Amino acid sequence: MTGRIAVGVSGSGSNLRAIASAAARGELGGTIVLVFADRACPALDWAVEQGIETALVPGGDDEMWWPSRATCASSGLGSWPGSAVGS
Repeated sequence: MTGRIAVGVSGSGSNLRAIASAAARGELGGTIVLVFADRACPALDWAVEQGIETALVPGGDDEMWWPSRATCASSGLGSWPGSAVGS
């Protein structure tokens, strides 16, 4: 059984394409089953063209989804989650 991968995007989709390529090569142990964003963007359009389910999450307030950098540092979580992967 392979994993199911959801990818959050916000821009052109260059990172999404790289993730999709790695998944197609079997490097991720799963397939992309959902692409989501808080605003319309080219990455969502590309996902639709590829037949991947998409979701537009209205009112995507970053502070609602991600703890602050200070919270991560003080709690021992390490780096801020939103800093590692983009669109």
